[in-house]
Amino acid sequence: SVRRTLAAALGAAGEPDDGLVQALAAVKTFRERTMDAHLSSALVTAADLFVDLGRAAEASAALEEARVLQERVKGGIDDLHVLRSTRAALARGDAEQARALLAGYSGDGGTQERRMVSSFHRAVLEAEIELQDGDAETSASLANTAGEGMRASGLAHDLRPLISDADLIEGWARLRSGSAIAARPLLEEALATRAELYPPDSPKIAQALLALAECDLAQEGRAEAVRRVERAAAIVARHRSLALRYTEPLERVRARRAGK
Repeated sequence: SVRRTLAAALGAAGEPDDGLVQALAAVKTFRERTMDAHLSSALVTAADLFVDLGRAAEASAALEEARVLQERVKGGIDDLHVLRSTRAALARGDAEQARALLAGYSGDGGTQERRMVSSFHRAVLEAEIELQDGDAETSASLANTAGEGMRASGLAHDLRPLISDADLIEGWARLRSGSAIAARPLLEEALATRAELYPPDSPKIAQALLALAECDLAQEGRAEAVRRVERAAAIVARHRSLALRYTEPLERVRARRAGK
């Protein structure tokens, strides 16, 4: 149980490699002792880390095993499992499958606060799906609504990681719609929030840096873009593997700098 909790903490701190080692050790222990409820929880933690590491197929396999265990132990699966499965589909680059999975989200169960938090997670995922699917305007609108809702919810402090996700998605969407001026304050806010929440070498810091580098290039700020890209590249390089959400922006900005 300590390993499982440590795995989640390492993942939240931007150390998915080390987190996965702890999660898989917990999975092994719970599997050997046939502790199905604990095993399901450890598999879900491992799946989150697989997603961050770009190992989407393994994330999906872990979530499927967790689903079977949850149905056996609890008689059904909760909405958080649906949201995680959607995130895994997005990590595979499959926006269509992500949209289909999210359609299975009911929003029922749990306390009112938990339902509210789950609904915000769903809204941010919807915005990310639209962005990945190429509908920047819809993505920006969904992300904006989610961000404003979270800030007004009374849970804003606890939801800062998710708010930064919403700001980042909206900023990217504004950029792709051709409005770097509207994108910049959102991306700067996302980076500032992540700098408070995560260690300097977190992939989430790199992701925000690269989004701002794209904004710099759109506004002729090449020198600043170069500095951000170099810092982001150093962060990405220290991880053995990372999800496409972290590596693709680096490739995209490098290609744009090279004029490709």
